[in-house]
Amino acid sequence: MKTEHTIFLGLGSNVGNPRQTLKTALAELTTMPELRFLAASSVYDTLPVGLVDQPNFLNMVAAFKCKATPEVLLTFCHEIERRHGRDRKREERNGPRTLDIDILLFEGERRNSAELTIPHPRAFERAFVVVPLEEIMDSRVLEKEFTCERLVKKLKGCACRSGVHKLGTL
Repeated sequence: MKTEHTIFLGLGSNVGNPRQTLKTALAELTTMPELRFLAASSVYDTLPVGLVDQPNFLNMVAAFKCKATPEVLLTFCHEIERRHGRDRKREERNGPRTLDIDILLFEGERRNSAELTIPHPRAFERAFVVVPLEEIMDSRVLEKEFTCERLVKKLKGCACRSGVHKLGTL
């Protein structure tokens, strides 16, 4: 039997109908047999980072149990992004996105390659990740599933919380 890892994915969108895109993408993630849904944060309206002349983003974080490798999960996430019109080769860095799915954390795994870095290299510098991640890290479900006390302390100590406004659930 494959080992299950608790993972956290960041989802974001600011093109088209972002709320519907996030809802659909979350549903599509649950179709992967190796993923078991645990929890989803609220949706947050967030300021863009880098290229600021674009619409605000809607962001959220979701937690799953995963039996796949990080590389298999990344491929699956990129397929979902493509179905929503994302073209990573033609897009502008930090520019508008129909859909962005990032692997933020993958329990017990570290990667540092051109294709994948785990933990996500800028996750703890960005309020649009920290705030929703903290929301679900505090949930009863995840207290039992993920026991990384250092991570929770790091989230609590992060000062980057501006520009993030809770909108509610999907």
